[in-house]
Amino acid sequence: MNMFLQPGVALMSRLKYPYKFLLIFCLGVSLFAVLLVMLHRETNRSIAFTEKEVLGTTYVEPLKRLLANLQRHRGLTQGLLRGESSFRSKLPRIEANISELLRQPTAGAASWC
Repeated sequence: MNMFLQPGVALMSRLKYPYKFLLIFCLGVSLFAVLLVMLHRETNRSIAFTEKEVLGTTYVEPLKRLLANLQRHRGLTQGLLRGESSFRSKLPRIEANISELLRQPTAGAASWC
């Protein structure tokens, strides 16, 4: 351990007090600068991730509408299979809605590529 500290001790013993304080100050400032750079990089990574999350929310509303129409279609189909003929007139409209929702491009889809 003594050999590890010997160069630093030799340097500090040759310097006068103002230069010792200046050296210690410069080391402290450089360590603080490294920490600030690391914080800045991590903050930028967090911001980029949050932007991707926000972009992902553009898919939620169209998928909710598609899921609701799929559930309606399932219910109407089950009703038709049980013999409820009044559902037959509603089924084509729901199928058209589902087809339209499947054809619509999502606004944020191009941004992922």
